[in-house]
Amino acid sequence: DALPISALLAMNVSKEVINAFKNVDSSINKTIKVLNDKNAQIESTIERGFVDTLQGGCQVPIGVKATIQDEKSVKISAIVGLPDGTEYIKDEKIIDINSFESAGRDFANEFIKKGAVELLKRAEAMAFK
Repeated sequence: DALPISALLAMNVSKEVINAFKNVDSSINKTIKVLNDKNAQIESTIERGFVDTLQGGCQVPIGVKATIQDEKSVKISAIVGLPDGTEYIKDEKIIDINSFESAGRDFANEFIKKGAVELLKRAEAMAFK
């Protein structure tokens, strides 16, 4: 299974945007809240937290996908590897949905303990020879 680029085309409105309009105009605030997809917000927060913690970007071989399983849990699948696929770290876990704000960072830190930073440095060296 291929994992997508994190939060690709996710539609969510950040808490900062909602809060910025909170006291400006109640009709704008209502419209913004309607546009927000809570599931997309949860999933993309996890995915972005994972990539940000590993300092990934468009050129870095990181794949992560968060999928809401039910009202209580989210499945996170992730992979970090070399561009040629000869070496990688891959894992998945189920987390409590209430811990979504830190789950991506926490999962990335587990990958860091398994050698992800070193692997990504080697991946970057391979990509930019």
